[in-house]
Amino acid sequence: MASSTFDNFFSQASRLIERGLGYEADAIGCFERFEADESGVTSKDINIKENITFMKDTPITRAITNIEWSPQHKELFLCSYYKSENDWDPNETDGLVNIFSTHMPERPELTLTSPSEITSCIFHPTESHLVIGGTYSGNVLIWDMREKCNYPSTRTKIQGSTMIKGVSVVGTQNANNIVTVSNNGIICSWSPSMMREPHKRVDLGTNSRDIPVHCIDFPEGETNQFYLGGEDFNIYSAKIYTKKESEPNISERFSNHFGTILSLHSHPKISERKSVTSGFLLSTAADWRIGLWHPEARKDPLLMIEGEVEYYDAQWSPVHPSVFATCNGNGQIDLWDLAKDTEESC
Repeated sequence: MASSTFDNFFSQASRLIERGLGYEADAIGCFERFEADESGVTSKDINIKENITFMKDTPITRAITNIEWSPQHKELFLCSYYKSENDWDPNETDGLVNIFSTHMPERPELTLTSPSEITSCIFHPTESHLVIGGTYSGNVLIWDMREKCNYPSTRTKIQGSTMIKGVSVVGTQNANNIVTVSNNGIICSWSPSMMREPHKRVDLGTNSRDIPVHCIDFPEGETNQFYLGGEDFNIYSAKIYTKKESEPNISERFSNHFGTILSLHSHPKISERKSVTSGFLLSTAADWRIGLWHPEARKDPLLMIEGEVEYYDAQWSPVHPSVFATCNGNGQIDLWDLAKDTEESC
């Protein structure tokens, strides 16, 4: 009864049972099935309602830095946090990641920790047991959720004492790299089997200044080119690898924003066929505006939507090509359908 094998079995089995008890047979059926028109949504009014509140009775006194859904297990998502407001508490670690299941909202399914605040965190897209994070101090962390320990199984050395603003995994299932971008414009590409040093390190800055990175976005399926949102109000198109050593890694710079770029999201591949919507890029900034861009008209935005408050994030729908969602500083989530209205949300 006291063996480690039994402990692991009991822990996994109890989580599965708890998930099952928390699953409602009508949970999916309670959502109205939309009959899509040509634009991808119905003509009915779209209402967003609160569905689940996680840890309602025991809220966490930390700011959330990232929320990411698991690509393999659709009921799982992670939340990473800044350090606790209770700096005096010796039991509180600076870095915290909670793995939640929609079937058991009362508590996290798993808690991961680190000595440094976690600024970016993702699930590995093909290795479902791995979670990858970037920290305020510049470390890259990898947690193996199969292990009993909550601490990272892999931790890199600090790269120049700069905050990591974005983490992504690019490549195929059998050959992929971890890419990190720091707030001073340093790109590092890491081999998962050799994390002692990055096998590629690129400084996007010039002799006169750094690139002040606030957010990044890799278009779906892209392994080299990506976008950066800067604190200097600019959006950059950059490459990890260039054809010539003398070729700059930043290929384009464009913006019509007048504040820090808060989020970027490239249009997802909704089907295997090349879509007319491929290449569209959403941006939000501290100037209270949402931007829509396209590679063929990169210097000027196709659309600028004016708001009355900051939009912290914008994300395309994974199924409807003209629909995206935003969240703003008033705690409000809005849905937009560009096929119906380019000025007002649904």
